[in-house]
Amino acid sequence: MITFKPGEPKDPLVELTKKLLKLLDVKVTSRTIEKTILRHPYYPGILALSDALSDWKVKNITLQIDESKLSLLPTPFIAHLHPSNDYDLRIICGIRNDVVEFSKSMNKTN
Repeated sequence: MITFKPGEPKDPLVELTKKLLKLLDVKVTSRTIEKTILRHPYYPGILALSDALSDWKVKNITLQIDESKLSLLPTPFIAHLHPSNDYDLRIICGIRNDVVEFSKSMNKTN
C-alpha cells in the first residue's frame, strides 16, 4: 500500500480526483479518495480514476477525441493534454469561443 506522510509530495492523480469531485459537488472524503485510487490494481493508470468515479456514481468515459470536438463535451472533464508526457492530466473547466480554461498541472514536474 502507498501512503503519504505530512510534508511529502501528494499524489497527482489523487489531487486531481479531489479537485474534480469538488467541482462536481460530489461528496467523498479525502481518505476514501486516497484509498480507492492508490489501492487500485491499475494505479496510476486512468482505469483507476475511471473505476473510482464509477464507484462514486459519477458518469465517465475514456475516449480519444479530436481537439476540434472538445467544445461538445460537458465540463468539467479531465484531459491528457500532451500525449508525449506520461502524466499531464488537467481538468478542463470550460471552453468558450475556442478558449480552453484548464487547471494547472498536478504533475510536480510541470
